[in-house]
Amino acid sequence: MEKSPLKKLPLIAGAVLLTIMTGLLGIFVFSNEQRSEAVLVNHFIILLYAVLLLLARIFKKNSQPRATLSILLVMLVIDAYSLNFQFDVFSPMAVWFGVSIVLLCLNILAVSFIERFPEWLKCLLAFTSGVSFLVPLMPALTMGFVYLAGVVGLIVIGMGIVAFAPLLLLLHNSLIAYRLFLPVKRYRYFFFSGLSIVTIYAMVYCITYATSLNHFERLYKQSTAPGSDEQPAWINVAQQLELTPMMNRILRTRITLDAFGDFADMGNRSFDDNAHYDPLFVLATGLFSTTIVEETDRLNILGVLADKRHYAEERLWDGDYLRTASVNTRAQVWPSNHIAYTEHTIVVENTNPHRWTTSEEAIYTFHLPEGATVTALSLWIGDREEKGILTTRDKAMAAYRDVVGVQRRDPSIVQWREGDRVSVRVFPVTQDAPRKFKIGITAPLQAGDRQLTYQPGWFEGPAGNSASYDVKLQFEDKPINIVYPNGFYLAKDNIVGNIGRYSDDWKVTFADPGLTNSAFRFDNTRYTLQPYKPAISVLDPDTLYLDINRHWPYKDYLQLVTTLRSKKLYVYKDQKWISVNPSNARQVFEERQQLRFSLFPFHRVPAGNNTLVITAGGKSGPFLSDLSFDSFSASLNQYLQSHHPVVFNIGDTVSPFIGSLSAAKQITLQKGELSSLVTQLQRRTFSLPVKAQDRIDIPAAGISIVQAPDSGATRGPDHLARLFAYHWLLEASARQPADTNKLMDVAAKGYVVSPVSSLLVLETQADYDKHKIANNEIGLQNAALKGHGSVPEPHEWALFILAVSILAYVRYGKLFFGRKKTAC
Repeated sequence: MEKSPLKKLPLIAGAVLLTIMTGLLGIFVFSNEQRSEAVLVNHFIILLYAVLLLLARIFKKNSQPRATLSILLVMLVIDAYSLNFQFDVFSPMAVWFGVSIVLLCLNILAVSFIERFPEWLKCLLAFTSGVSFLVPLMPALTMGFVYLAGVVGLIVIGMGIVAFAPLLLLLHNSLIAYRLFLPVKRYRYFFFSGLSIVTIYAMVYCITYATSLNHFERLYKQSTAPGSDEQPAWINVAQQLELTPMMNRILRTRITLDAFGDFADMGNRSFDDNAHYDPLFVLATGLFSTTIVEETDRLNILGVLADKRHYAEERLWDGDYLRTASVNTRAQVWPSNHIAYTEHTIVVENTNPHRWTTSEEAIYTFHLPEGATVTALSLWIGDREEKGILTTRDKAMAAYRDVVGVQRRDPSIVQWREGDRVSVRVFPVTQDAPRKFKIGITAPLQAGDRQLTYQPGWFEGPAGNSASYDVKLQFEDKPINIVYPNGFYLAKDNIVGNIGRYSDDWKVTFADPGLTNSAFRFDNTRYTLQPYKPAISVLDPDTLYLDINRHWPYKDYLQLVTTLRSKKLYVYKDQKWISVNPSNARQVFEERQQLRFSLFPFHRVPAGNNTLVITAGGKSGPFLSDLSFDSFSASLNQYLQSHHPVVFNIGDTVSPFIGSLSAAKQITLQKGELSSLVTQLQRRTFSLPVKAQDRIDIPAAGISIVQAPDSGATRGPDHLARLFAYHWLLEASARQPADTNKLMDVAAKGYVVSPVSSLLVLETQADYDKHKIANNEIGLQNAALKGHGSVPEPHEWALFILAVSILAYVRYGKLFFGRKKTAC
């Protein structure tokens, strides 16, 4: 007898409503629109369908009760997932877990029609049911307090029922297994096969977690034991730690990965990255606990090993929903001066769907070309561009904190960071209007092999992968043999440009035309551009100190040991110097070569020795600022005040530690192949830069800038004075005790962001007055495109005005005084 069409209504209605809910879920997962209305619609659909099933049961009009119940359960999962977007019970789930939930829901729907499938498909469903059986287990075990809230929430239109979704899924899986798969031997085999695979994988995962955790904490305890190295404990750990995927997770525990007992937005997360919920990791932390190592040390290790310093920047407000909407790059390039000035105008927008949290803080870390500095900052307040004012680093940050944390008005700040980096902050960014800011960068062009290379720099911060990008480079001289990326164009007037999607992986190279006789004059001082010519001095060290780490090629080490037998070779190990000889050479190398990076203890070098330090480096490692509060840093700084070590780096890549010392001119650094060093040592010559107070050298650009008193006319970009000020400040700020007032005067004159100065934009003059911040009118001010040539002095302005007045009188005097009367 054919079933009544009315009995099929619950199944058909369920399929239609489930399709609608799935569509709504897709809309607010892949869209940035307001989601609360869609969530309420989904919840209303569940209530409507539950009432429909209840009526169908009362009137016995449901021909597929198992299928309709499965549909209701899947609806409940969708509703729970939707509500999590609004209330963040859990952090965003790991991708694999999201895929697993989708497969679980599909499996639930398929199993409800299992009688209609062929035998092989029934066996497959038994296997997939075993695989997905444990998917809801961890959410079900970790939602204790949510269940209590769910009971209360049942009163509010039944909304609290979604809190029990994991428990209901677990119960449903158990009933299906008990009724359908366990009674049949064939199905039972496939079910337990799937369940065993998942269980074994989870066990291996947890054992790997426990092993990695024990290794990590053992290294940490050894580094903090009495008599251990003077370096900070986290440095010793980072030197020996392999950043495996599991170790990466352990370091991020309760920073970007939830542990057992955690819920989203509980606690203060200082790491600028979204947290994630991974049930396997939660299970492992529940079984074996979390690491005892403090979050600060783990953040330091992450910053060094994973280059995540940007994400460790201190936040005053969240920035989870920010994205970079557009980047507009304009640059002025002087090939014959080896200098470029670049302005990045960036629009950042807030896509937060929650209307009750509107303000977010945008933090960008800009990675600048080598030797570059920031010389301009602007923030648009409404439609008005407000330029930055240069002030001391501490005063700028104090004002920013006050305005953001207390007054909540519109500030922006750019601060210097080691390693050719700066940090830019913009607040507030709301859903109502995007924010626009501009940063100006003065940079030397990288020179080598008779070529110059322009690089725009790149940033970390709000995602820019979908941002629009508009680039125009204006060359002051016609570039020769220019090579630019695909998609770029070369237009008339020496313009190279591109319009498309944002990309930070590009550069423009062109032939080096040679330096012109260029100079810039400001404040009765002349800044003259000259070719970089290192001095050739005699260096015949009797002792070589080898700073060995994993970046040393063994062939180079072997060449040193065999070729320079007349020299004494030493390696620092276990707080003492080890003499390297043919008998222990390999053992010493293998022990030290395991280090990911090294911090050479210059202050441990015996006094009076004619020495040379030989090192090699990679991109990972700490900067000097990472070591600012430990005995190693204090002893090193004291030593470098009265000593100037000579260092040779094998290869072109320098470690952050050595790079920091070199930028501050605290060491004399030369880079190159080992064969070049051997040749210089055999000839007893070594290239050294000229050290003088009135001269700065930028070897990477092949230029030097000399400062001298002068009042003659000159022609050259003002960026010569800015680069001189910046590089002079890098060296002077490293000296102790530093004359802060003098350093700030130099920074204000060149208007450069440096270790002692920052650029700041505040909304009102009252804000500046409150924090006693005033602009230094005698400085160069914010840099600008086309800003080249000398700035007139006050007496020159007077002469200029007088000359214009005379010309105006000669040309237009008759108009004002009339014709002279003559006698007839």
